[in-house]
Amino acid sequence: MSIPDTDSQDDALLSGAEERPDIPLENGLALTAEGSEIFDLLHDEYNIADVEDVYMRINRAHIDFSQTDPIKKILPMAFDAKGDDGLSVDRAIFSSPEDTLNRARIPERNGVLSWNVGSIRQAPFNCDVVYDPVTIDGIENKAHSLVKGVPPRKPTGLEFRIQLRQICTWEIECISAEDIIQNN
Repeated sequence: MSIPDTDSQDDALLSGAEERPDIPLENGLALTAEGSEIFDLLHDEYNIADVEDVYMRINRAHIDFSQTDPIKKILPMAFDAKGDDGLSVDRAIFSSPEDTLNRARIPERNGVLSWNVGSIRQAPFNCDVVYDPVTIDGIENKAHSLVKGVPPRKPTGLEFRIQLRQICTWEIECISAEDIIQNN
């Protein structure tokens, strides 16, 4: 950015009429000026950043309630893709764990897990997470996305699923049918 040689140029800078430069931050990163290609890429809703989280519904049929470790309760088959597209998840920037849970046909039979997108994309997983908004029965799910690259369970995908459950976090735990009956 050049130094203005007249007061009118100075006023134009103050009003934002001239393009703003990147703003350096203390950690060595730069806040990218609006209107730049990098800004547009970072703020493109179809570009899912590694820092984002995703939520996944899990049905209690995929839970071993005899386990005491909350992560080991999750059966590896919970991470089977429903069809050829990929594992269905919701982007946290467009959803909450409660929203994800309430999209289930019977929410009380489900729980919600979360993952960091960057963790899913790194080794040993090397999966991609792609934005895939859908409309089902006239209801839009702007948060819907897909985890692509999950291998079939057989012959080698079981270990993959065991590792995948190690990086997830319970947002809303599943409740067993017996616990529901006891609490009523």
